[in-house]
Amino acid sequence: MTRVTPVRTARGALALLAVATAVPSIGAAQRSTTPSAMSTSAKRSEWLLVNTVEQGWDSNVRYLSTADADYISQGRSALSVLHIRPRGRVAVRAAGALVRYRDLKDFNAFTYDLGLDGNRRFSAVVTGFAGVGYQKRLSTDVVGLAGLPLLALSNQTTFSAATGIERRISSTTTGSVEFGYSSTTFDTPALRPGNALTGKGQLRHLYGRRSAISLLTEVQDGASQGIPLAAQGLSAGWEPSLGQAQAKFVAGATRISTGAAARVIATGAAQLSDSVGRGILAAGVSRGVSQAFGIGQLLTNDVATLTYDFQARRGNFVTVAAALASSAPSAGAGTTFRSSSVTAGLRRVLRSGVTAGASASYRQRKDIAVASGLAANLALGYTLGSR
Repeated sequence: MTRVTPVRTARGALALLAVATAVPSIGAAQRSTTPSAMSTSAKRSEWLLVNTVEQGWDSNVRYLSTADADYISQGRSALSVLHIRPRGRVAVRAAGALVRYRDLKDFNAFTYDLGLDGNRRFSAVVTGFAGVGYQKRLSTDVVGLAGLPLLALSNQTTFSAATGIERRISSTTTGSVEFGYSSTTFDTPALRPGNALTGKGQLRHLYGRRSAISLLTEVQDGASQGIPLAAQGLSAGWEPSLGQAQAKFVAGATRISTGAAARVIATGAAQLSDSVGRGILAAGVSRGVSQAFGIGQLLTNDVATLTYDFQARRGNFVTVAAALASSAPSAGAGTTFRSSSVTAGLRRVLRSGVTAGASASYRQRKDIAVASGLAANLALGYTLGSR
């Protein structure tokens, strides 16, 4: 069961389609798995307070076969505190939001997000990190991995934790390992709870001035109502030097097992970005496998994205983005979820420390039923001075 709701924050422009707390995609997550050692020569703390208000419209709130539209208002406040020390950092986040439906008042909710994470440089070549988070939110109020279907409306509770370590093997080679756990429950039997243990390992080697190759392996062991959801992926990446442009290519395979005969699926990604005019144009395609909490399946996600981030007149920054996605059960049978989205956002950073922004978005789904969403929001943030 899926539905469409507006993007909740301007930061969601690059990740428009998501499943509630989906585990990072196996075979498609092509990033360094742990933070690199920080160059922190002085102690300081940074505080960031962001307030957002949004008015949205949803054509199919309950995701029924017939229209069930309503207007949605949301007010959100988020506080982030970052403490930086010579050998590491600690970050704390706390956010809360009030969500109000004009007609379907039973869905009104208070949501919150609490988290703590940090890293520490144990030596000149070894850095470790750990993090933990707890969230209560509406299952539709999720901005995460692009391409995964949104869920039917429900109150969702999620606990997650991760830890890992990175070691610099030489001046050009680093290795890292990471372990994570996630558990999600819902207040309706229509959505399936689930949990997952994940493990990742990566080896990355730099060559030339701006080029790199990498090897990534990922293992996921999860379950949903007694159904095993396991996957193992292996991929290789290449980041060639293309002048001023940046490119990344990944090719690999993922083996999945859901209680029936195991299958092997080709996975990978291609990303390219370059300067165009006064901004950066980026395009990408990817295929990955992720567990979809609420749906209780492993999904194969094919995603295409296009973004343009540029500086407009008088110091304003504008971002426009579009995405097409298709998610199908990795086991080979079931509904294929299709979606598309377009967003535009404007932001401006003032010398006083105030950041102002506005964004608008449109999303549509065409699978079990047709649903679309429109949203517009205003955001006001303030950064307290470092100390």
